[in-house]
Amino acid sequence: EQYYLVWPIICLVAGLSMGALHTSARKLFSVLIVLIGISSLFYSWYLTGQSPGSAYFSTFTRAWELALGGGLAVFSRWNDYSHRVKRCCGLLGLGLISVSTLIYTKETRFPGVAALMPTVGAALVIISGASDSKISAYSILKLRPLQYLGNMSYSLYLWHWPIIILYTTNVSTDISVTNGLIILFTAIAVSHFSKEILEDLFQGQGDAQHYIKHSVLLAMALALVVVLLSKTTSNRIDDLAGDLASFAEQPGAINPKSLELKLLTVRNDKPDAYSSECYANQKTSRPVLCAYGDQLSGKVMLLVGDSHAVQWAPALRLVAEKQGWKLIMMAKSACAFGDESVVNGGGRNESCDEWNSRAMESIKAISPQIILFSQSKKHLAVDSTDQTDSVKTLAATLERRWKVLQSNGARVVAIRDTPWMGRDVPECLAKNLSSPAKCNKSKVDVVGNEAYDPIFVAANNTPGVDLLDFTSEFCGREDCYSMIAGDIVWRDGHHMTASFSRSLSKLFDEQLNLPQASKISSKAGDFLRDPVVDLAVNATKDAGSFGSCYRKNRDEKVARCDLSAKGNTVVAMLGDTRMAQWLPAISRLADNSVKLTFFGKRGCPVGLDINTPIVNGNSDCGLWYSRVQEELRVSKPDVVIVSQSLGYKLKGSKTWLENSERLAARLLHVEQFVDSLGGQLILIADTPRRNTNVPSCVLNNSNYYAVNCEEDLSDIIDMGRPDPVLLAAQNPVIQVLDFTDLICRDELCSVTDGDVFIWRSKYLLTKTFVESISDMVEQRLLAIMATSND
Repeated sequence: EQYYLVWPIICLVAGLSMGALHTSARKLFSVLIVLIGISSLFYSWYLTGQSPGSAYFSTFTRAWELALGGGLAVFSRWNDYSHRVKRCCGLLGLGLISVSTLIYTKETRFPGVAALMPTVGAALVIISGASDSKISAYSILKLRPLQYLGNMSYSLYLWHWPIIILYTTNVSTDISVTNGLIILFTAIAVSHFSKEILEDLFQGQGDAQHYIKHSVLLAMALALVVVLLSKTTSNRIDDLAGDLASFAEQPGAINPKSLELKLLTVRNDKPDAYSSECYANQKTSRPVLCAYGDQLSGKVMLLVGDSHAVQWAPALRLVAEKQGWKLIMMAKSACAFGDESVVNGGGRNESCDEWNSRAMESIKAISPQIILFSQSKKHLAVDSTDQTDSVKTLAATLERRWKVLQSNGARVVAIRDTPWMGRDVPECLAKNLSSPAKCNKSKVDVVGNEAYDPIFVAANNTPGVDLLDFTSEFCGREDCYSMIAGDIVWRDGHHMTASFSRSLSKLFDEQLNLPQASKISSKAGDFLRDPVVDLAVNATKDAGSFGSCYRKNRDEKVARCDLSAKGNTVVAMLGDTRMAQWLPAISRLADNSVKLTFFGKRGCPVGLDINTPIVNGNSDCGLWYSRVQEELRVSKPDVVIVSQSLGYKLKGSKTWLENSERLAARLLHVEQFVDSLGGQLILIADTPRRNTNVPSCVLNNSNYYAVNCEEDLSDIIDMGRPDPVLLAAQNPVIQVLDFTDLICRDELCSVTDGDVFIWRSKYLLTKTFVESISDMVEQRLLAIMATSND
């Protein structure tokens, strides 16, 4: 119906323009149909991906469907198709419509491109027209039951949806097959009477008196609508002065040069949580905690949510510092808080599910007195049928969790989502430097109904939850502003600048009404200092000293280091820093009559030839290895142990998998060489590659390093980048030692093992830790060497 209000106006303007444009109606309307159809289809595809609910009800996203029918009228050459072609079109059209009803589910993004199948199918049915053939769309659609449904299809279209809503609202959100049939027949029955009593009343044929009577009835109805609209409008006249006053506050006369300078830095005007990595990205599944304010305060408030929660951190940080509270932030990008899955990138956001499963444990560990929640209202629940259903689902999960937190003694505060401006505000301002008010948007469009914000709905449904609504700080009575008092409000289309956030700190302070916390002396702070933090300070230096035993980059000379000169079994160790880190443990083999020799070189994998260069690495690795081979031919070791980083990239490798396979092939060459000397090759798998520098992480998160600096092994392993050592180990003649289970016990890569700090970087181990597990390393080595001797 919205479309039919606009289309006559377009037709009228086009008709009046034909003479001036010197063109025919068919040509003019051909251009209009194509432009409207393509633009609407593209917008439908875009908006459906962003907000399916809005796209479903928007005139502009559905216009192309009616434009397709208009195209049939304008481009009418299909009338000349043969009867055979038309019959095929009709049957194909019915097939497309039928298939769409079978394969489309509640997870199908609609309308978007998904609407093409049934809509094109309908167009093909129209093309098929009438037919004398018994096998045609016409012969099927002229059946009396289908004619009956077609005759009342508009009433059925209008009635079926309210009936479904009434059922899902008052009975159950799940519709079984039986109840679905009941709903269907109910809709048909209501539509039947609706058509006869109402629809046919205005479509029946009659004399002039008939038309006059019904025209008067229609005019009276329209008059009533006009009166109601007039009354509504008159009620707003008193607000006009306020609107003008709000408009006067807008920076219409701002200096364009000043605005241009502000726009240069507005993108970076965001909370420091981004630069300090205190914010879980879309892949991270473990909560990341950041502490602000008084670090030693016993009064703690926690901010939880997504990027729309992070944007409040600058304001809350000032409040915490003023009142002597500690502010902790726990947020994750594109993730809604709760126990319901949400969509991200077209599928289930699995990392969000895992983050949420751990979030409650983290909150329990923190035990905050106040918990503030905020998140985007645009999240879509995975199993929801539309935006309304999604809001209901996400609000319910918030209510459940908030009640649990309240029962634990926490005060829950909900912050309503900020407006969505619907455009990139800095880009708009850059195009309107002299008139930034053009970048304001209608409040109705960008704020929307409170019923579509899960935070708002949940807060009103949960007793004891405080709701903070700062919409009036962004918007006047009619518009939401791009600039206020000369300052830019938005750094994109829906995230406010950190500067504007800080300007709201006084309001936060007033509404939260926090009691001022007592200060803790610095001596008490030293007493409370976690000893693990002290270990982190020295961890980076906790490495073995190899001296001349280890060659650095771009040094092709061979450094041979004899760790024990006497022994019945000769063991040679080759590798880079990964091999060197194991020396404190492996050197204990000298106590078992083992002669140990180490050949180490930084930045070089073992086994390269001079024709296999590394990307952005040493150019002399092949020459170094060839000289090591000469040394081994002389010493003829019984066992050669190799360990190296999995991060080397060989030139010519298109993927990491291909690269790992090439490095594995070079290790097989090493095995053949060692075998020719009568020895046995043992490989040690690379240590797990952490996502963060662990000592730095602990120092930056001294209060909550156990949460922020621990990672699941599954989050670290990159399946697309396998360890060449493990690939080479698929050859049964090669023995492999993997100490991952000693480093990341129970699949969790922790910071410490007991009172021993494990890591000295992202992927290197401390000497102290290696020494602490040396007994187990030695046992495994001796066991595998004994197997080799057998």
